[in-house]
Amino acid sequence: MSYIFDMGDETVWSPSLRTGRLYVGLTNCIADLEGRPSGLVANAEDMYALDPDEFRSLVDAVYANFSSTDHHVYRGQLRGWLLTSLVLLQRAHLDLPMVKAADEDLQQDLAAYAKSMPT
Repeated sequence: MSYIFDMGDETVWSPSLRTGRLYVGLTNCIADLEGRPSGLVANAEDMYALDPDEFRSLVDAVYANFSSTDHHVYRGQLRGWLLTSLVLLQRAHLDLPMVKAADEDLQQDLAAYAKSMPT
């Protein structure tokens, strides 16, 4: 069994139940911390639609915070969520935030993340 994340008519990710549940929980927590909607719309317990505008806005805000701090632990905690979310934006054919030169490793890891995220 797995979770389903759709944007429009396209499934952009189909992780295992545990991975999907963790991602939803992290997304809701991060959205709460940012004071923004998560962009996740529950269609069923394990099926979510991504609202492109809200989700993109959240990812942009998180990346802005991520790239503006040198707090190692904070960046580490956000990194996995951010990479996963950037892959989802990419698969939905939405523009990615401009990755700063200091964060080139983030851009380089996108391909590895995408390969390990089944659709």
